[in-house]
Amino acid sequence: MNFEQLEIITTLSEEKSFSKTANKLHLTTSAISQAVSSLENELKIKIFERSKQGSFPTIQGQYIIRNAYMILERKKDIYAYCDKKFQSPKVKLRIGCIPGINSPLIKSLQKLKNEYPFIESTIIEQNTEELLILLQQEKLDFVLIAFSDNIKNHNLNYEITKIIDGEFYFLVNQNSPIASFDILDYENIINQPLAIYNDKFLLNYLSHIENETQKSANVLFQTNNFSSIINSVEQNMAISFGPSYAIMNDSYDKRNNIKTMKVVNDNNTLSPALWFLKIKNKSLNEIGEELFKNFNEEIKQ
Repeated sequence: MNFEQLEIITTLSEEKSFSKTANKLHLTTSAISQAVSSLENELKIKIFERSKQGSFPTIQGQYIIRNAYMILERKKDIYAYCDKKFQSPKVKLRIGCIPGINSPLIKSLQKLKNEYPFIESTIIEQNTEELLILLQQEKLDFVLIAFSDNIKNHNLNYEITKIIDGEFYFLVNQNSPIASFDILDYENIINQPLAIYNDKFLLNYLSHIENETQKSANVLFQTNNFSSIINSVEQNMAISFGPSYAIMNDSYDKRNNIKTMKVVNDNNTLSPALWFLKIKNKSLNEIGEELFKNFNEEIKQ
């Protein structure tokens, strides 16, 4: 069986005549007859009843012709995709991420789009706990999440790969009274107004600072809007903090009035690493591997 035979039997079913089919396909009547007979012999099924009134599909032939049409349509789709003559079907990706990594993620998606022009991506930015809920519900295809090594103990239907370890850094306005220090300690931090992103790991770290200093933090506000935090630092209203990979990227460290500052080393803190999670769906393996490669390159620049 080949595409030419399938095209011949579908055309013959429409024309009801070997000679008309030959004219339409620019072949000889003999070639048409041989192709049909060869296919009938291969399948051991009579596809057409021949008579003086014309050639008509048998009941079994109707089944074969109907499937032949579907095969030829798939052939057209494949050639259209390869030739890029028509817009190919879209593959919609759902990508979850923590705040602060938008810039490298968007650059990664731009590269991915160049390689796979048929994809459409939706980015869902949430805090760690909300992303975990979506992961458990399998509502995301790929996820970039901040978590400790304990993430591997969660029963998630995802392949889990660590991208980079993280440590906490602070965002401080250049005119802040603590901007001149080389390294911040907890006493420097505790009295400063703080803008905090509402995330479990960040709030746990703040609680650790309070325990170490035996003082309550001066929290200006908590929010799920990372832009509000950046704006408050730019206006010297507050300082903030986050994992190094979320704080030290070109969205923030190139702003002239914002300084990223390291905090004193503390072995008792649990700094979350950045993880890439890919849902266990074989059809997305190739795209997932490319997205991981692109993001890995961007976040480590």
